[in-house]
Amino acid sequence: LAVGAPFRFGRQVLTLLSAGFLAVFVVGLAAALIVVRGQDDARWVNHTFEVERHVSGIRLALEEMRSARRGALLGLRHSSGANYDEAKQKLVAEVNQVQRMTQDNPRQQENIRELLAKTRLLDAAFKTTLRNRGLLDPEEERGRQQMAQDVENLANAMLVQEGQLLAGRVQVERRTTRTFYFVLAAG
Repeated sequence: LAVGAPFRFGRQVLTLLSAGFLAVFVVGLAAALIVVRGQDDARWVNHTFEVERHVSGIRLALEEMRSARRGALLGLRHSSGANYDEAKQKLVAEVNQVQRMTQDNPRQQENIRELLAKTRLLDAAFKTTLRNRGLLDPEEERGRQQMAQDVENLANAMLVQEGQLLAGRVQVERRTTRTFYFVLAAG
């Protein structure tokens, strides 16, 4: 009996040591998987910030179009600092970028379709004003201003939708971070 006791003790030590290494391996694997998940969560948060940045670019380009139009109507072509065609190109570029970035979001894609239609109408209306050299019918001008306001309101609605997405994505990211720390503490 005394001869088998060291053998049993050695086997128990080896079993416990193996179980400890296995536990460390499992905790390490779980932590690595959570880190990968956390990186994906962070990527979505950053993506949302990028979309918001480009939607804000839409609003900025719209304001530059308005300013360039006002400058042209006032005869400030060279001193206003705003160029209508450049501003329109920026607007189109920003809309196209948001369209690419939100391909997985049907709500934003619908907003983009509506935004494209409204910006085409707005562009035509603004160009008509520029061709007429400021001979404005007050009713038509109110219509043009309403079109511009509609485009701005739509961009604002898109920002609100992205803000809602951001809130949810930040929550998921925080939950993943808490899970990571829990796994490390448990390990």
